Amino acid sequence: MKVLVAVSDKSDGDMSITSSDIKSAYDAQYQFLKRYAITRDQTTKINLSYDSDNFCRYAIIDDNSKGLGMSPSNNTPIYDGLVVTRPNHALFLLLADCIGAVIYDPDNKILMLSHLGRHSLEQDGFVQSVEFLKTHFKSNPTSLKVWLSPAAGRDAYPIYNLGNKGLKEVIFEQIERSGVMINNVKDNQTETTSDPNYFSHTMYVKGQQDTDGRQVMVTMMFED
Repeated sequence: MKVLVAVSDKSDGDMSITSSDIKSAYDAQYQFLKRYAITRDQTTKINLSYDSDNFCRYAIIDDNSKGLGMSPSNNTPIYDGLVVTRPNHALFLLLADCIGAVIYDPDNKILMLSHLGRHSLEQDGFVQSVEFLKTHFKSNPTSLKVWLSPAAGRDAYPIYNLGNKGLKEVIFEQIERSGVMINNVKDNQTETTSDPNYFSHTMYVKGQQDTDGRQVMVTMMFED
């Protein structure tokens, strides 16, 4: 089994219908997915909400969930991470400054995409993601492969409740505690808050970026 992991940038357009007009956002999504021979009908969007005190909500989905969240008419359940167990089912996560983490279990051939922002990391979100896989699939942490998206830098976005550490600093502490091998982690070290090629909601709110927007992280398993 092979795993696709792709992250858009500003050149691909704003992927969010909340910070862009609907047509532009959906055109950008369509073109980005098309580049990797993925269609909307085989993709499930992770639908986030901050109206909660739990930011470690995960679910296992099947083919019946394909297409959920990929059009305005969908009533998509809220989760912080999703797991697929079959190939050719893409997961789609909008990001501005938070971390997207792809976790692949090659033993069980399962794929998880988890949203890890400040709220989730304060609740041990990466550790909880791995525990979810251990509970439901008996995953061995030492076998797991991980890909991390770009994220906000520490100077622009410190996590006050965790000693002013940066998002990546915290997640690597959690990776170590989870039992995942550091050698199995591929980290995109780009900082969204300083790289002009990426959208940053933090910098937009601070008035240091003219436009708001979201990039997307997409992942999918496919057979060799």
